[in-house]
Amino acid sequence: MNSFILTLRAIGAHLAMRLYIPAVALAAVVAAVIVVITFWLTTLGEWWWLLFIPLVSVICIVSAVSAVVLLLIRYVQPRQTKEQRQAVKRFVDKIQGVAEIAGTPKVIILFRVVRSISAPKKDSYLSDLVANKELVNDFRELQQLFRP
Repeated sequence: MNSFILTLRAIGAHLAMRLYIPAVALAAVVAAVIVVITFWLTTLGEWWWLLFIPLVSVICIVSAVSAVVLLLIRYVQPRQTKEQRQAVKRFVDKIQGVAEIAGTPKVIILFRVVRSISAPKKDSYLSDLVANKELVNDFRELQQLFRP
């Protein structure tokens, strides 16, 4: 397979797993709390079963969909060496850094830029922004690792 596609699949799968695990953990906790509360309500009256049964059905469907998503992520993820996994992890860290920078509201960006200009430090906003401009070169280096 093409190294470009393998690289994109590795990056996408790693990033998807980073987003998937916290989302599923949060959903599991919320579902457990909802099931416990609705089951407790069924002890108060038999009419609450009309809420409990459809709710458990929806939770089962959501669980099945999340399992399919997990299988899809694992299917798309190419086999990687330890060096490739570490390089992908570093690249995804940089991508998330850029996404955080880009997702920041403009007023806060302005404040951070002014602050980093007025009080320059090693870990300033601008240094992070400039460091993340190298994503293209990092992507090319990562792509080299996936070449046969």
